Amino acid sequence: MRQIILLTASAAAIVGCGALYQSSFDPAPAPDLPEVTGTGYAIDNQHTHVMFKVGHLGISQQYGRFSKVAGEFVLADEPGDSWVWIAMDAASVDTNVPARDQHVRSPDFFDVKEYPEVRFRSTSVEPKAGGVYTLTGDLEFHGVTKEITFDVTKTGEGEFGEYGTRVAFEGSTTLDRFEYGVDGYPDVVGNEIELMLSVEGVKQ
Repeated sequence: MRQIILLTASAAAIVGCGALYQSSFDPAPAPDLPEVTGTGYAIDNQHTHVMFKVGHLGISQQYGRFSKVAGEFVLADEPGDSWVWIAMDAASVDTNVPARDQHVRSPDFFDVKEYPEVRFRSTSVEPKAGGVYTLTGDLEFHGVTKEITFDVTKTGEGEFGEYGTRVAFEGSTTLDRFEYGVDGYPDVVGNEIELMLSVEGVKQ
């Protein structure tokens, strides 16, 4: 079983605070992941954001996020061999309205007691010019697993002394919630969900 080291102590100090980040999300065991030659990174929960937006009454967009995220990725020596695995705690959904959060967690929507995690595992990575990668992989959401493809862009990398060697990516994709069986309140909530990711990794 692969053990995920979420953060190394040397890389986890809070800027200006001196404490260490501790992830409060312990995901289910990672799936079988390929052993490749390259550089491994742990996803920094405190500097990673998984957000979404969805239509409300056909007139506005409502935003939310998952506040607890874990995972890892490898930037392989052969870029096409790179991979990523990420998990979100479904119960950590945060729309800035506590009563609405409870409703989203209910069987009307995410049903977090039955389906406690949202997970993505890449199955192929296609490097492109300009630090862009096309990821194809399996998204498991609400008990349904479907293949999705989306582009992510490297937004920066570097060595930052006590904060470690880091690299960051961002990207987005659009899902149809009905395809995942999340079909509550169709006259109120839109079917399309835009999923937005900003991921920062710490070299292990």
